[in-house]
Amino acid sequence: MSTADTRRTAVRAPSGSLNFGELLERSATIATSLGNRDIGPGDLVAVKMPRDLDLLPTLLGVLRSGAAYLPIDIADPPRRTEAVVADAGAALVIVEDSVPDAAAVTPAELLAAPAAAPAPVVTADDLAYVIYTSGSTGAPKGVEVPHRCAAALFAAMDDHVAAQPGDVWLSLTSPAFDISVFEFFWTLGKGMTVELADTSGGALFSTALASDDHDITHVQATPTLLGGLLLDPATRRGLSRVRHVTSTGEALPSELGRELRALLPDAFINAYGPTETTIWSTVEHIGESVPDPMVIGRELAGQTVHLLDDMGQPVPPGSTGELVIAGCGVTNGYRGRPDLTTDRFFPDPSGPDGSVMYRTGDLGYHLDDGRLVCVGRADRQVKVRGHRIELDEVEAVLGELPGVEAAGVVARSAPTTTLAAFVVIADADAAPDAIRAQLAERLPAPAVPARIEIVAELPRSTSGKLDRRQLEDRLGDERSRDGAV
Repeated sequence: MSTADTRRTAVRAPSGSLNFGELLERSATIATSLGNRDIGPGDLVAVKMPRDLDLLPTLLGVLRSGAAYLPIDIADPPRRTEAVVADAGAALVIVEDSVPDAAAVTPAELLAAPAAAPAPVVTADDLAYVIYTSGSTGAPKGVEVPHRCAAALFAAMDDHVAAQPGDVWLSLTSPAFDISVFEFFWTLGKGMTVELADTSGGALFSTALASDDHDITHVQATPTLLGGLLLDPATRRGLSRVRHVTSTGEALPSELGRELRALLPDAFINAYGPTETTIWSTVEHIGESVPDPMVIGRELAGQTVHLLDDMGQPVPPGSTGELVIAGCGVTNGYRGRPDLTTDRFFPDPSGPDGSVMYRTGDLGYHLDDGRLVCVGRADRQVKVRGHRIELDEVEAVLGELPGVEAAGVVARSAPTTTLAAFVVIADADAAPDAIRAQLAERLPAPAVPARIEIVAELPRSTSGKLDRRQLEDRLGDERSRDGAV
């Protein structure tokens, strides 16, 4: 982390700001307090806090203690939080406000003058963080990311994002979204200021970007959020004065890419990568000629993307195959889930001993110049507002609700990705509103279907399997229906 000028502002948040000296002091105190609680390398600390002044000192303090952090979105329902914390085996939970739980503590308690504790020895192979993503079995799964993977990603992105001390990065991302790792820590390492946008009350963007005299230099967001910026005249003007924009988390439509390119005077990149290969694996610098279809670019330094067929063999040039990623970004796999890890991570025959590759489930092909185009998924995973959602998980949770006999969930991709659930009920009390309320207790908000329709039966193929194509066809009819919400 930059220490050249400890008086320079490191963090701006809705409730105030911290300079680098204050950030380092607070995080050191939190690290020492954690050490006094016998928390260090090998431990995992859950953090469920709002995007405000205490967040970055807390996350940095956990890392400085030698432990890894498990970020949890404050909007997640309590039942999901409890399930994730239990599954991960977190040694401690840090929350903003005191709760009657011996395993929970607040930043204020950790900042209370602790006794000195020895500095831990942290290695490149120690875990830095664990991010939970949607799971096809009905339970989320945690991706274990060691320090070496994050460090390699940071070094590789030095070639793609120009920054200098005093620049300001507008952070829009939940800490539970892996892109936040880059927003929080690569930036501070460059001496930048991280502005934590106020997203309370449903707001998507900081008012700073809408100000005529804002000093934001860098913005990173999903295409959905970037498109929202363009709809507001004030934020559209503000975006035009930003030096660097990264589009990530979802597929970038070429039409939106052209609109952004015409607006942005400087750097504009499209970044692609799954959590399992540490945030990003490819980058495309979008110039005056915006590609159609949109490309995801070339591999970052130290990473290789193979295109393989169903037998794990390279596809012919120009053919579509599954994107399988190898190199320094490939993480440890899924926490406590060797079965899932073995299914997705397998030995890299062309790499050093012990190296592995990750099957993304994404499909793509190479252009003649070597750049990659991603064309979709080989499974039923979708992106909703940048969040990975396994439709099978939503179906599994629906099937567990009282009064639900069967359910099918499909995605509608235009104009933005939303989910629709078709539900067969045995209990008249299982109305759409009641079903939605129960789902909201167990799933993150993006995974709760926007449309829930009660049906007498689900369409089946001749083999008796759920015919999801017929459900998708029904989404084309937007007329109101009884029982649809």
